[in-house]
Amino acid sequence: RRPYHVLLTAASGTYQEWQTRIAYHYYRQLKAAQPCSDLGGFTRLLSTPDGRPDGLMGEIPTVLTKQLGAGRCDECSHGFVVMNRPWSLRQYFASKEAASLAEDYLFVIETDHLLLRPPRNRATEASPVAFGFYYMTYKYDARKLGPVIRRWHDPDDVDPVGPSPLIVHKAQLRGLIEPWWRLCLELKRDREADQALGWVLEMWAYTLAAARTGVRHQVHKTFQAEPGGAGIYNLDDHDIYHYTFDLDQRGQDFSWSKRHFMSRYPPRLPEP
Repeated sequence: RRPYHVLLTAASGTYQEWQTRIAYHYYRQLKAAQPCSDLGGFTRLLSTPDGRPDGLMGEIPTVLTKQLGAGRCDECSHGFVVMNRPWSLRQYFASKEAASLAEDYLFVIETDHLLLRPPRNRATEASPVAFGFYYMTYKYDARKLGPVIRRWHDPDDVDPVGPSPLIVHKAQLRGLIEPWWRLCLELKRDREADQALGWVLEMWAYTLAAARTGVRHQVHKTFQAEPGGAGIYNLDDHDIYHYTFDLDQRGQDFSWSKRHFMSRYPPRLPEP
């Protein structure tokens, strides 16, 4: 057994609250059903204005961090709230909770990740495990992405991954935080990079920082399922169900999107 600590990065508000509660529920189910798996403890890394607590503090183990301010300073969001992920991790590694963590590895997830089965910890101190995203390669749009990525690193030596889902040795992630954060700022302030990388700029900052520091990932396509449209008909080989894309069964009455529930909890779905 090689346990990892589950670290869920989250923000405040109803939208992330209901997703977090679902993610924690599935974690607890798996933890109870498979006590000999590599699932270790669980922490919600919560980013809020001024580090204010929310209503889930007594329900879910939580470490509070201060979210970025508005503006374009070195401690500002630059209008891109996703940059709170490396910013909150930066604060986490300075916390007493991180210093006393029992597990040597971290399993970084997001609020809209459902754990289908406990992933086996294949990570090593030198090689993290990550999911291969089809859009996290310059080949996704070589004309637009290639020239931009090449300014920071050889695009053929950059893994097609992001910072979540990720199983990584905690010392290795601690060493990546500062270059990841600095690269977020650098890319965001570069007009060409900002326009080309768009909503995945923070993910590119992570994988470029990793490549530039010599970190190469074990890339697993079955680490998570990201169904969209008509969905995926077999989830047996996947560890995580990531419900980020809208589902729409053409010719049928069923459709579902998490974005329909930005300010309220979703209703219970009927059995198929």
